Amino acid sequence: MKNLLVEIENLSVSYRTIMGEYQVLDKLNLSIGAGERISVVGESASGKSTLGHILAGMSPPNAKVEGSIKFDGDNILQFTEKRLTNFRGSKVFMIFQNPLNSLNPVKNIWHQLFETVRIRDAKNSIKSSEDDARKEVIAVLTDLRLPDPESILKRYPHELSGGQVQRIVIAMALILKPKLLIADEPTTALDVTIQAQFLDLLKKLNSDLGMSIIFITHDIALANSSSERLLVLYGGRVIELGQTENIIRRPMHPYTIGLVESIPAGTKNSSRLVSIPGSPPSYKHPLSGCKFHPRCAKILEKCDKIEPGMISVEDRQVRCWLYE
Repeated sequence: MKNLLVEIENLSVSYRTIMGEYQVLDKLNLSIGAGERISVVGESASGKSTLGHILAGMSPPNAKVEGSIKFDGDNILQFTEKRLTNFRGSKVFMIFQNPLNSLNPVKNIWHQLFETVRIRDAKNSIKSSEDDARKEVIAVLTDLRLPDPESILKRYPHELSGGQVQRIVIAMALILKPKLLIADEPTTALDVTIQAQFLDLLKKLNSDLGMSIIFITHDIALANSSSERLLVLYGGRVIELGQTENIIRRPMHPYTIGLVESIPAGTKNSSRLVSIPGSPPSYKHPLSGCKFHPRCAKILEKCDKIEPGMISVEDRQVRCWLYE
């Protein structure tokens, strides 16, 4: 493990609704090293985005959060709203699935990037002139390979392509230089070529700035090309955790095996893709035992009665009775 940046202990998150209280994360434990790249994968409603939002200090008002998230040794779950405001951006930055949601539709790109510079300067008790800020912003956009930065700065978000908007959001991260970047399904709206360019930019942030990155995705193939470690979530539970290369090459949990087998081989002679039967577990009707047991082809007698803990097996941890 690299120098420890984030330590999550027994993180549990429930949402209070008019239909009752539903638990979406259950006693999650994870350590993140400085400069480390981690992917979080799983189906919809597995708890991936909830983890990202809580870690970014954006807990929804109807959320009940328990446990501990230590960032540089401080538990952010105990921060006041004022301290959380200072924490966001300067320490952690989040890229969302639709980057347009991160930009103001009625202000041009220059106004929004200049405002980002001012926010950073205010937190560091300095003040850049507008000319210096403009030079910095243009340099950042040039590094991000945006053609004609001066023209880009005059435009509004709706006048840019999806790939250009993603680069503007990354420019904000480059200006703020947070220690942790959380990318929540950031490539969903991008074509394959732009996806590859975006992942290259994330790796550049990681290598050039030593920035830790959490890549949240349902696509295990993208996770394979973007991270050093892989965390597999199912029904709010971590079910497999280890080095990405090792898990992709030899998955252990039956659910992870299904995810890996669903990756297209890319050849005409490849066998038919394997799908996982059934549906993800319902938060309204929690299951006893292993949450995956109704869909598992390797179910044991006790799987529907007793939930396994995380078991250390060789190069990883896995939550499955098969490795007791």
